[in-house]
Amino acid sequence: MKARGRNLVHVFMPVLVVCLVVLTYTAYAASPTTQKSTQPAKTATSATTPASIKYDPNAPPKGTITIPASSKGNVNASTWYTGSYQYIEWTCNGTSSNLVDVTLWQNNREVALIWSGATTGGTVYIVPFSTAAGNYELRVTSKDDTRVEARLPVTVASTAVTLATPPGALFAGSRYTINWSYTGNPTSVKLVILDSSGTVVQSVPNISIGSNGKGSWSLAVPAPTSGKSSVQCRFQIVGTFRTSVTSDAKADIVLGTSGLFAINQPTIRVLPFDGVAAGAPMLTGHPYTIKWVNEMSGGAVKVELYSLTNSTLAQTIQASVGPGASNVGWSPPGTLPANLYGTSFQIRVTSLDLASVLGVSAPFTIQKPQPANINCPDVSQIKISVTGPPGWGILAGLGGWPVKLNWARVSSSTIAGKSVTLLGCNYVYGSGGNTNQLAGLFQELPDQYICTQTATGAYCIPK
Repeated sequence: MKARGRNLVHVFMPVLVVCLVVLTYTAYAASPTTQKSTQPAKTATSATTPASIKYDPNAPPKGTITIPASSKGNVNASTWYTGSYQYIEWTCNGTSSNLVDVTLWQNNREVALIWSGATTGGTVYIVPFSTAAGNYELRVTSKDDTRVEARLPVTVASTAVTLATPPGALFAGSRYTINWSYTGNPTSVKLVILDSSGTVVQSVPNISIGSNGKGSWSLAVPAPTSGKSSVQCRFQIVGTFRTSVTSDAKADIVLGTSGLFAINQPTIRVLPFDGVAAGAPMLTGHPYTIKWVNEMSGGAVKVELYSLTNSTLAQTIQASVGPGASNVGWSPPGTLPANLYGTSFQIRVTSLDLASVLGVSAPFTIQKPQPANINCPDVSQIKISVTGPPGWGILAGLGGWPVKLNWARVSSSTIAGKSVTLLGCNYVYGSGGNTNQLAGLFQELPDQYICTQTATGAYCIPK
């Protein structure tokens, strides 16, 4: 048996050696393709190194890819604005298949994979707002042979708005024209007013961006929030853009923000009456001019007479004045309730754009002059002073009573009229005149009297 076993070893040993040699050769003779598949795949981030090689490098490229020119602004465009919707079209001619990669490159580096495996000859791309402005290259590359490729230089520009900051404070209720410049092609935007904390004060949707890179909007300036007299604000332009090519998803993008400016609660200041001393009464029938200064850029106002005694409206002087006006004529009415004469009044000027903005005058009283009933004196008692402005005589109140008369025009030395009427008593001053006879006969009216000229005569009352 031992001899037989030794014989079997001698028989099979050569066979085992042959098998080992064959296995060793097979391991070292693996195909090149199998070796390459065990290596890490290379990404297509280099202009010279493709992701994979599916072609015979010794054979010429098969077919061509072209990116045709287009007359449409967003088809194969050479300028892309951020947020815009771009259509990319190409044509494959004679390639092994129509499978391609569509990519965007900058400085020989892939920055975006737009589409992979497209077979339709076209795709769409929304340029992200995160894309930096600059020069890029669009590439459409065959997936069968990366040497077959079409390229298109592309400039990416920012869609943005530059808002002008108001040169000074704005007043609530006034109108202000906001101006801006823009790049890109937004069609409709939203105007937002923010306070310094970022709280929305006002939002105006669906505003046209403008044309030829310029836009504007006439704004009715809102009132400061929370009853404040002043608030710091900014203008902001916001656009709405699609964010997906496969759905209607959209997002608001801030395109531009102005610098800080103030919105102030405006004031209206009523000025003192010309020629009326402080505390002096206003005379019924006498013409006065009510003047005011309006910080609301000349907005329309209403003018009223207000009774401080009764806390009521006594007269609507003008229901609407302006815009742009700053004064109105007025004569105190003689039709007020009798008990109000001699009591306190104010002039109130109120904005018609913002009712909370109003101005008031200093308090004053209104008096009705009461001419005295006196006997006509004879001519020897009449004295007229010829000193005074043209159109005015200066007469004494006889016995301290108010005097009513029809004014004769006087100059510095002569009496131009032919008669002076004192309570219906006519005194004819003969033709040729005798100034010396009348000069100095009436004493000049003391300073404590106020005289008013009206259509029916002139009135003088004690101050």
